[in-house]
Amino acid sequence: MTTNRPALAPPAPLAAYLCLRARTVGRQLREVGWVRWALLLPFLLALAVQVLRTATPHPWGRWALPIGWALFVVLPLHRQRPDWRFLAAAAPAFRPWLAAEYALLTVPLVVGMAALGAPGPAALALGLAAAVAAAGPAQEIFSAQARRRSWFRSAAFEWVSGLRAGRVVWAWPVLLAGAGWWRATPVGPVAALAAWLLVVASCYGTPEPAPMLLLGARTPGQWLRQRLGWGLGYTLLTAIPFLGLMAVGPAGPVGALVAGAAGLGLVALMIFAKYAFYPSGFQIRFSQGLLGLCLLYPWLLPLVAAVLPWQSHRRLRDVLGAQLKAEKMPNQVALIGRPEESSATASLYDGVGQR
Repeated sequence: MTTNRPALAPPAPLAAYLCLRARTVGRQLREVGWVRWALLLPFLLALAVQVLRTATPHPWGRWALPIGWALFVVLPLHRQRPDWRFLAAAAPAFRPWLAAEYALLTVPLVVGMAALGAPGPAALALGLAAAVAAAGPAQEIFSAQARRRSWFRSAAFEWVSGLRAGRVVWAWPVLLAGAGWWRATPVGPVAALAAWLLVVASCYGTPEPAPMLLLGARTPGQWLRQRLGWGLGYTLLTAIPFLGLMAVGPAGPVGALVAGAAGLGLVALMIFAKYAFYPSGFQIRFSQGLLGLCLLYPWLLPLVAAVLPWQSHRRLRDVLGAQLKAEKMPNQVALIGRPEESSATASLYDGVGQR
């Protein structure tokens, strides 16, 4: 006599989505490697505790912290999600799922702020993180639509992506106006330049497709020199007004020169970090975010400046080698399948060599 066991009820859509996201995030965290986590996790925890202890007791800092968390952490992650098309096709009403995910992501911040005596800002952080789900995705950088070719689009495609996303269009005049308004203070132009450099660095957070890299790069060194040349050139060109305001202000010419050199060095490290972990977008943005630790721990700068160029050159060499091998394999298979064509090609090459 067989007993009919009741079938297990399928999980709720929200629970299934959260489980899927947990597996995806776990796989991405494993890609970083336990050695890197063992080295970086103490610094990240110390940085988080320091930010909470500094901002929460301040009357304005406790309210600025949840706003900054929503605008500069949750919103960029939300707009650059790679699964927009999948969610729109599989479950059109997916916005509440995203709100729940972002609320869970904000729980550590909420617990920390509530423990330090700021329940109001903690509730605001939870509400703002959930409200980010209503925002739309960022425009695709490399669209399949036919566009008019131009020299600027081919040479500085990272800046083209920033222009399409809108952040470069409005950020530069707004920050320049702020720097001019507070030019008499020693902090105003410096803060505006730092914010502009962060906007520029955000343009280098998305990896370009591998075919573009294969067509444009003859060698890893040539590709890195080209990207550094265009990136640092346009960064310096757009930073000259900020540096001019600093030179005529309290910072003086020496301060402007030091700030400009530091800013160009930061952008160069961002470019190296992009290709050191190419083509993983998660690891690229993760490593670029960790470069902020160098501003708090300056003794890390020599190590990072020595490792990132070597790692980016090595990674590009591996990627280009894999792409070239993948392209040569079909031709080799075709020649093996037709021995008469292979022998004719070999004799032709021999004849050219004898000539």
